[in-house]
Amino acid sequence: MTGNRQDAEDVVQETFLRAFRYLDRFDLEASVSAWLHRIAVNCSIGLLRKRTRQIESRYPQERMDVDALISAPSQTPSPDCAALSAEISQRLYGAMEVLSA
Repeated sequence: MTGNRQDAEDVVQETFLRAFRYLDRFDLEASVSAWLHRIAVNCSIGLLRKRTRQIESRYPQERMDVDALISAPSQTPSPDCAALSAEISQRLYGAMEVLSA
């Protein structure tokens, strides 16, 4: 969604900060992965809107369509990124299983 690795890493960091900050709002019967995914999507959209506002303030004659950016299909991750993502997910779920309620 962000279009580059650095912004994606920033979104991931912000996602986990927000998840920690709002942990008390998490519904214990809901899916953790769905909750984190929604936070990540919201952070990505926020980043794209912020970027659009910055560009519009610098170049008011050129307008970017945020909805087009948001709905743009994502690029397929490389095999090493997919494997790393799967490993991180397994470790995260394993760590969460040992946490007390």
